[in-house]
Amino acid sequence: CSIQQSCYGPDSLIVERFDPTPDDSTFNPIVWTFAMKQNFRTAPIQGHYDFNVQDIRMDVDGNVFLLVQIERWNFQFCTDCPDAFVDAWCEVFKFDKHGVLVDHINLKTAKAVVSTMRFIRMYDDNMLIQINDINAAGTKVLSSVYRVSKDLTLEKKYDLDNLFQHIRADSNLNILTVRNIFDANDPNIKGLSDILISSYTKDGVLNWKQYFGGSSWEYPQGLSFADDGGIFFLANTESTDFDITENFGSQDIWLVKLLEGGSTAVDHSTKPGSLSVFPNPSSDYI
Repeated sequence: CSIQQSCYGPDSLIVERFDPTPDDSTFNPIVWTFAMKQNFRTAPIQGHYDFNVQDIRMDVDGNVFLLVQIERWNFQFCTDCPDAFVDAWCEVFKFDKHGVLVDHINLKTAKAVVSTMRFIRMYDDNMLIQINDINAAGTKVLSSVYRVSKDLTLEKKYDLDNLFQHIRADSNLNILTVRNIFDANDPNIKGLSDILISSYTKDGVLNWKQYFGGSSWEYPQGLSFADDGGIFFLANTESTDFDITENFGSQDIWLVKLLEGGSTAVDHSTKPGSLSVFPNPSSDYI
């Protein structure tokens, strides 16, 4: 190790709040700074911690919430050995409006090896957090939803059945998910990779799901609720058939608006079985 430069990872956590138009004469935009540093050369830590910052949000009271995956590594005292991974965990930090650390909580996951964390939505009293991590069997990456109070108490946690690229929540804590799906044994899939939109209750129970796509390849890039209760999703597409009516070459951006319930053509308020429509979805006639 003495003959090569070594980097021990991002072993400090720096959080700063800025005011772009400060009132004082120094024109210093930094309102406050919080720093968590470690001396990895001091026993008993014969290694280092990496702070992998994932997301940050501020509530209406000025409190700041930070999502961080922390990894623990031990030094390997040999010439060409990589550091040895020990453990990792998902942490939520809370700072008050003055930059003082109020509290933190460890959101335990099955493996905490490849975790990614993001805020789904902030509410008045709590927040929804998405964590993607390997399942306990080590065979699949799954998305989980954590409902955490503003005082960092875990209120609810449930695991979803797959990995989702985007998760959104409404005002009642119900969630909407989108992912790309490819499975040769699924008769609902039209092509190489389709878009799957799913709706869940606030307890993680599936409400409905809908497939969208063509005979080629689609990949989701965004998901949003519309003001009228509908749903928008944004995706890359290479298809020219089924749900995609046209393509201008290679990958296009495909923007779709759905009615509440996931339909593109029929309002599901009608009693099931009392109405049949063909083709659905449709661009010219039904």
